[in-house]
Amino acid sequence: MKKNDDIFRRIEEEIPRLRRYALFLTRDSERSDDLIQECLVRAIANIDKWQPGTNLRSWLMTILHNSFINEVKKRSPVLTKDGNLDSAIPHKGNQEVRHEVRDLRRAYSCLSSSHRQIVRLICLEQREYNEVANILDIPVGTVRSRLCRAREHLRELMDIGTGGTHRFAPHPQENDYRL
Repeated sequence: MKKNDDIFRRIEEEIPRLRRYALFLTRDSERSDDLIQECLVRAIANIDKWQPGTNLRSWLMTILHNSFINEVKKRSPVLTKDGNLDSAIPHKGNQEVRHEVRDLRRAYSCLSSSHRQIVRLICLEQREYNEVANILDIPVGTVRSRLCRAREHLRELMDIGTGGTHRFAPHPQENDYRL
């Protein structure tokens, strides 16, 4: 029983990281809580399938990701016979926020693969610099400088802090009069 208590304790320690990833995926705190619960239920039900010595965090993140994919497949928009979206499907969210998220995703996709990897590991998965350095087999200083350059590039792409229009925003038309 001591062995299971240790595994459950380790799973519990991963909940904050699971929450951040679930929020990133769902963009909704209630849906992310449901997703985390689904992940934990599946993990505990299948704890015998986890192999000691392997990365528990990766196993849990995989379960969470697969649960999200299954949820998305269930919720995919359904077209009615006349070609419109089914009105029974809930439409949630602020359009401006959706556009910002879309633009951030586009900016993120413009980063080099090494910068995307660093941003994902440190900013999304909340891993420590030393842990990322070990995973990528690079010095900690390289991790820090890549993260700094990746953040600068994202700021540049999103034009954050300059008051300008970021690269992915729609450009105003000549006849677009603003007060």
